[in-house]
Amino acid sequence: MKRIAAIILTAMLTAAAFTACGQKDDKKPESTAAASTASAAETVTEAPTEAQPATEAATEAAALTADELAPAEISFDAEVNGNKLSVPFAYSELEKLGFSLKEDGELQAQSFSIGVYPENADRKHINVNFLNDTDAAKPYSACKISMVEFKPELGLNVVLPGGLPFDGRATAENIIAKYGEPKNVIEGKGFKTMTYGGDTNNVEFTIHDDPAIKHTDSVKITNRGN
Repeated sequence: MKRIAAIILTAMLTAAAFTACGQKDDKKPESTAAASTASAAETVTEAPTEAQPATEAATEAAALTADELAPAEISFDAEVNGNKLSVPFAYSELEKLGFSLKEDGELQAQSFSIGVYPENADRKHINVNFLNDTDAAKPYSACKISMVEFKPELGLNVVLPGGLPFDGRATAENIIAKYGEPKNVIEGKGFKTMTYGGDTNNVEFTIHDDPAIKHTDSVKITNRGN
């Protein structure tokens, strides 16, 4: 009987040992999985942070060059998409830039329009005035454009006299250094409007300080020829 009891006791102790070993082995995969998950989470979190400076650098605009900022005489001329324009100019020149009237109105003799906005295929509008300097009424499309307003947001490649690109990079100080002191200056909150020329024939700049809205900077070139 003692021998049988000893055998049973030995068997019980062996079974307990195997159970303990099995419990330790079960826990190892859980520990390894947790470590792998933590490592993966760290990798995903760090990647966008490292890429961010590169993105900011790629979007930074190049500074204007010394040649572009060199002093020059202001005029009623501009180069737009490689074509030279001199205000006033024919409506057909505006069509070459992709802008056209939805409806062609009529302009009375010896008069000019205010606030006409031809549109392009992207539904962007350009502000122009038409001039009828004849003695008979004419359709807008047969009249001259005596004022045109360019903005960087229109997507046109506009270069002003002396080679200054009008693409939202120029500051008010750049304009003054380029073309000299304007005849009139209006300062508002975050912008400056500067006028070169007379009351009816002039070049007017509106330049913003905030880089985020400089795509709305504008230059109006007006020449009615009188």
